[in-house]
Amino acid sequence: MKIKSLFPCLLLAVACAFPVHTATAGTHLNLVSGAVSGKWYLNMGLIGKAIAAMYPDIEITMLPGAGRSNVIMADKGKADVTFSQAALTSAARDGISPYNYKVRNVCTLMNIQDPQNFNVLVRRDLGIDSIEQIREKKIPVRISTGPQGGNSEVYGRWLFEAYGISFEELAKWGGKAFPSTMDGVIEAVQNNQADIVIWNGSGESWHIAEILKSAPFKALAISPEVAEKMGKEHGFRPTVLPKEYYKGQIADTDVPTICDWLEILVPSSMPEETAYKITKSVAESLDFLSQGNPDWKKVTQEMMAKDFILPMHPGAERYYRERGWIK
Repeated sequence: MKIKSLFPCLLLAVACAFPVHTATAGTHLNLVSGAVSGKWYLNMGLIGKAIAAMYPDIEITMLPGAGRSNVIMADKGKADVTFSQAALTSAARDGISPYNYKVRNVCTLMNIQDPQNFNVLVRRDLGIDSIEQIREKKIPVRISTGPQGGNSEVYGRWLFEAYGISFEELAKWGGKAFPSTMDGVIEAVQNNQADIVIWNGSGESWHIAEILKSAPFKALAISPEVAEKMGKEHGFRPTVLPKEYYKGQIADTDVPTICDWLEILVPSSMPEETAYKITKSVAESLDFLSQGNPDWKKVTQEMMAKDFILPMHPGAERYYRERGWIK
C-alpha cells in the first residue's frame, strides 16, 4: 500500500509545512511497523509522511510488522525502516531467546527515547494484588499477551519467568497465556475470557481504554527485585505508570513498573545518503509528528543520537555531526 494513496489530504498539508528537497530518482522504502491497529503503525505512517513531504521522489510502502520480527526483517533486507524496542534489539544482537542467531546486518538510525511502559492489568473482582500472589496461590489466571510475535508477548513471558512462573507451568494450574490482536483482547475481556491483560507501549492505548468500558481493571506493580532482574537480563529501566492514566481507573497512586525505549532500525547496506535523508526528515519534523501522536512531544532532537543498542548508521552519524549532537 503506497503512502501517497493512504493519506492524500494529510500528505498535502505536510508537504506545505516542510521544505522540499530532491531525492535520488527511483528510491523506494519499505516502512515496517506493527499491527495495523496499533501505535507503531500510526507512528510509522507519520514518519512516512514526513519523509515524503521533504523528499517527494522517495516512494514509500507501509507494511505491518511485529516487535519480535522487525529486527530480523531489517537484518534480511526486507524492511528498509522499522521500529524495534531496546530489549528485543539487545536479544537479537546477542542471539538469545526469542532469537536463535545474532543479527549482523542492522544499524540504528535514531533512538526515539519514547518510554515503552510495561502494563500488567488484572480484573479487580479477582482480588489479586500482586504477581507474587498468583505464584504463591497458583491462581489459574488467563493472560492475554497481545498480538502474536509482538513485544508484549515476549516481554510478558520474560516478566512472569522473573517471578518464577513459566507459561507452561501456568497451564498446569489450569490457567493459560494466549496471544491475540488488540480487537481480540477487547473481545476476550467482554466475553470474560481474560483475567490479565499485558501491554507494553508508550502512554495510553486505545484498546485498554476500550477494555475499561467493559470491566474494571487495576495495574499490578512490578517489585524492585524483579525490576532489577529485568534490568540486568534485558536492559529495562524502572519507571511508573502515572495514576492519571485512563482517568485514574487503573490506579489510585503511581504504580512501579519498568520500561525500555523505541529505536528506528535500517539495514547496514542502506546507502549513506538515504539514511541521512531519513534521519533529517524525522529530526526536523518533530512538531508535525507530535501533532499526530502526542507521545512524540517527549522526544528531543539531541536524545535521538544517544544510547544505541546497535551501531549507528554512517548516514545518521553524518547528520548528527553536522548538527553538533555528537562529536
